[in-house]
Amino acid sequence: GVIWSPKKVAEDAEGDAAAPAAAEGEETDTPVKLAAKLVATKASESCLRILSVDVMLESTVNFWGTYREDELVQENLKMEMLNLMRSIASVEGGAYKLLEGAAKTLPPPSKRVEGADEAPTEPWSPADEFQVFDYSGSPTESLAAAWPYVFTLAGVLSLLFNPETDARTLRGALDAVKALCWDEAKPAGAQEAAVDTIAGVAISMGVLVPLVSLQQAMGDSADPGLTEAISSLSVYLINRGKDRQGHWKEKVAEYQEALAGWKERNETPEAEEPVEEEEDPKAKKKKAKAKAPVAAAEPMPTEVLGDPNKGPTYEQWQPLLNSVVDDIRNGQKNSTPLLAAQIGGITSIVEALLHAGANSNIADSEGVSPLMRAVGQGNEEAMVQVVGSGGDIDCIDKDGVNVLKFAFTAPMREQLDDLMKLLGPPLVIEHSDEAEAAATK
Repeated sequence: GVIWSPKKVAEDAEGDAAAPAAAEGEETDTPVKLAAKLVATKASESCLRILSVDVMLESTVNFWGTYREDELVQENLKMEMLNLMRSIASVEGGAYKLLEGAAKTLPPPSKRVEGADEAPTEPWSPADEFQVFDYSGSPTESLAAAWPYVFTLAGVLSLLFNPETDARTLRGALDAVKALCWDEAKPAGAQEAAVDTIAGVAISMGVLVPLVSLQQAMGDSADPGLTEAISSLSVYLINRGKDRQGHWKEKVAEYQEALAGWKERNETPEAEEPVEEEEDPKAKKKKAKAKAPVAAAEPMPTEVLGDPNKGPTYEQWQPLLNSVVDDIRNGQKNSTPLLAAQIGGITSIVEALLHAGANSNIADSEGVSPLMRAVGQGNEEAMVQVVGSGGDIDCIDKDGVNVLKFAFTAPMREQLDDLMKLLGPPLVIEHSDEAEAAATK
C-alpha cells in the first residue's frame, strides 16, 4: 500500500543522521545510491515475508519447517515475489540485502534459543568466510545462527517441495534458487562467501531431493532446455565444494611453480672464487663491471596463496550431500539426494553425488539402500557406481529383504523405461513469460 517516491526516499536518506559516515578515502554514497539501497532493503523484507506466509515454520517435518497445504497467497503474487527475489539476488550485493532483511525476523517460538524473543537491533552482516552449520547435534542453536540464510530460502524451497505447486510457479522458484546460490557473472573460484553459504544451507534444507525428483517427473519433456537447466543447477550444487577446492589447489600449484622459477633465476649459489694472479688494476675494474648481475624483478610474496573464503572444501561439503528429507513426489520418507536419483534412474546425478563424496549406504525409512534401489530397477550402471563407492552388498531392509532378493524381482531396464512412459505424460513446466502471456488471455 506504499507508493515509493524516489525523491522523497533520497531526501530521507540524505538527512538520515543514523547513516554511517564514510571512512577517510572511502567514496561517499550519493543520495540516489542511498535511496536505491533503502528501496532494495524494503523490497527484500517484503518479498521474504510474503513468500514465508505459506511456510509452516513451526513444523517438525524438517528442521526448518515445510510447506502449507492450504495456501493463502495467490499464485500471481507469488510469481511477482519470486521474480523480485531473483532480480534482487542477481545484482551486485543483492544476496546481502536479502540476508539483511531475513535477519530482522525471528525463528518460531518453539525453535528459538532461550531468551531470544526480540529481533536483533544491531545491523547484521554475513561472515567474510564460508560457514557450515550442523543441524544434527544442536539444531536450535544451529538454526538460530543460520536463520538469515534459512528464512531467505524457506519460502522458495517450500514451493519446490510442494507437489501441488503449479508449473509456472515452479519455474519461478527454480530461477530464484539459481540466482541465490550461483552468481553466474563470476567464475566458480570467485563466488562470494555469502552466496556459497546460501548454497550450502539450501542443500542442508534438502533442495537436491525435489530438484532430482522434478527432473525425473519431467522425463522426456517438450522443453529439454529446462531439463538441462535443472540438471546443471543440481550438478553445480553437488560439486561446489570439490570444484572450489580444486580451483584454489590449482592456484597454489601455479604460485609454487612461479616461485620456484623465480628462485632458480635469482638465487643461484655462488661459486668459489679461484685464486687469481695479480692483474692490472684497469683490467680488473673492467672485468668486474662486465660481471655485474642484472637487477632481479621484485620477488613474489613468500606466503602461499589460499582460499580467502576458507571454503567450501570437499570435506566441508561432503556431509551436506547426505541431508535427509521426505521425497514427497516419489512418496518416500527420509530420502537423500542419492536415493532420489536412484529412484529416478538419473545416472549422471548418481555419478556426480558419489564422486562428490555422498554416502552410498544411507537408507530410507524402510531400510532400502541406494544399492537396493539400483538393483530393484535393473540399473546396472548405477549398481556398479554404488558398489565401487563402498555400497554394502550385505544390507537388509526392515522386512529382512536383502540385495539378492531385490535382484530376483528386478525388471529389465528397457521394460521399466517403457512402463514409465505408459504411466503418463512427463511434467511440462512452462516458461514464465509464456505462462504469463497465457494467463492474460
